[in-house]
Amino acid sequence: MRVKGRFWRQSIFSSIFALLTALSVGIVLPTASVDALEPGDVVMSINPSNQDLELYPGATYEGSIKVSNVGKLPFTVRASVRPFYVKGDSYEPDFVSESAYTKLYNWIKLEKTEFVIEPGKNHELKFSVKVPEDVASGGQYAAIMLLSDSGEEGGAGVNVSAQIAAILYGHVNGGELRAEGELTDHTLPKTFSSDFSVSQTIKNTGNVDFRVEQTMTVTEFFSNREVVNKNSVSGDGQLIGSNISVVLPGTSRTGILTWPDAPKLGLFNVVQTIRFLDQDYTFKKLVFLCPLWLAVILVALLVTLIVWIVFKLRKKHQRKNSHSLSPDPKTKL
Repeated sequence: MRVKGRFWRQSIFSSIFALLTALSVGIVLPTASVDALEPGDVVMSINPSNQDLELYPGATYEGSIKVSNVGKLPFTVRASVRPFYVKGDSYEPDFVSESAYTKLYNWIKLEKTEFVIEPGKNHELKFSVKVPEDVASGGQYAAIMLLSDSGEEGGAGVNVSAQIAAILYGHVNGGELRAEGELTDHTLPKTFSSDFSVSQTIKNTGNVDFRVEQTMTVTEFFSNREVVNKNSVSGDGQLIGSNISVVLPGTSRTGILTWPDAPKLGLFNVVQTIRFLDQDYTFKKLVFLCPLWLAVILVALLVTLIVWIVFKLRKKHQRKNSHSLSPDPKTKL
């Protein structure tokens, strides 16, 4: 009986301990859920996101960036300066590699490297650029990196932060500043392509960046109604009729414009324009949009029609020959 009593007491103790543990877990979890950050709590924006700096050897340039808290919570901003360039034709940003075109970040001094912004408030981050006297003319590129940190944790226990970059396009004047480039490739829509798009590839052969503007105009062939122009936007508000891109020295860049809502069947006149530096290109094409399966059916019907016409002509020719070779019953031998 004593054994049973001891076992009963141990069971009661275990049950009470499990109940207390469950209650403690039930109290802690809601607290963690309430404290977790939600989307929109920490949101930072900058203006401008990129800017041109006209620089001169031995001179100092003063500039600024407006950093805004458009979220719901205050956060700390940590600012730093990095080199900026790109990788490949896809223009993947590179904030690590250094070259002859990324010396600018060594010349920049930030007024502050850390500050706090309250919700709905702005902070003007001032910076100065001290250009060396012996620097060569040409493009110099850098980025001011801004990291926002609320000091709180998200739902997964991970510190919530966001990082954005303000790109600086420096142009060092005073010597030979060469803005040169060439069009190396371009494309227009294809009949059986799944997407309706135009593209161009520009190569920068100079020592400073320049901008390229590409536009696409599409009109219906029969009605001459303009369905896409340089100001056209897609259903989600994205500009589809034109784009402006920066081409850095020593690189090639491809720009693509796509008409996402293009019909599957139709006949259109397409005009592509490309403008950069003192060069201006215009390309035109009559594009027949047609699904591949429909094209196969149309070709099959056309082949069938041709075969039928040939067969009819041959049959008619055979009857004519047969009639001309048959003897005339009125003719006497």
